[in-house]
Amino acid sequence: MTLSTTYALDNDQQGASTSLAWLAQVLDPHTMRILQPLVRPGSRVLELGAGTGTIARKLADIVIHEPVTAATDDDVLAPLPTGPRGLVVATDLKPIHVQPTHPGVRVEKHDLRIHPVTAIKGGPWDLIHLRCVMAHLGNRNELIAELAAALAPGGHLVIEEWGGVGAGMVLRAPTDQTEVLYSAYQQALRNYFTDYGNDGTWILRAYRLMVEAGLEAEVQTGAKSWVGGKAGCRLPIAMSEQIEDQLIAQGMTLDDLQKLRTHLVDPAVTVMGNQTWSFIGRRPIAEG
Repeated sequence: MTLSTTYALDNDQQGASTSLAWLAQVLDPHTMRILQPLVRPGSRVLELGAGTGTIARKLADIVIHEPVTAATDDDVLAPLPTGPRGLVVATDLKPIHVQPTHPGVRVEKHDLRIHPVTAIKGGPWDLIHLRCVMAHLGNRNELIAELAAALAPGGHLVIEEWGGVGAGMVLRAPTDQTEVLYSAYQQALRNYFTDYGNDGTWILRAYRLMVEAGLEAEVQTGAKSWVGGKAGCRLPIAMSEQIEDQLIAQGMTLDDLQKLRTHLVDPAVTVMGNQTWSFIGRRPIAEG
């Protein structure tokens, strides 16, 4: 498998920050239900593909207990921000939308396709988390073992993904046109992602890869319905604006997209959100 040289969703794209913000509103409650039991004061956390940094900040609220001073890009010799021992490092290929408002979060630029996880100082890690990242990476299969090796004994690797299983759908709408447009959008989005190396079926292999990497693994899933105008409907609106040209290249028309956006703010419309697959792997503690 070759490495993708570009991402389907680039943080430089116009509207990327809006899409990331809506994604956080949609997924953060589910993600925190998974992650919160896995950390405690003093935990060392690595958030890969941090987006806007909402999860990094929420985890820092748990693991950091002492006031600290955030390091800046210019302050290269500054110590890692810590509490009693706690640490949160948030990385992204282009961390321009990560908002380091929490003094305990350190933000770094990092490319998982090229640079080893060991290049990020602060490990071994009690928690490594990635959300909507792995399926975009050409080296996703090999990366599992590398991430598992970066865990402290008893530490957890949590990978969250959407995929071809459990795609969103229209539950209620005044006209059939809503379902037609939403299905066309979902298909165009999948086709575009596939063109850039995203594998929507990878979720069917992730559990096995975790086990083969020596982790004690389990899977949890989550999804909810959204009324028109709420976050789960605002996300596809924002996404359709961010990659409008690309969706048109996949067969949609500008008129289709404009009509879809109108439908998705109608409170008479209800959609079922994409199913989130959360893969949770724990590194065993050696006996004796």
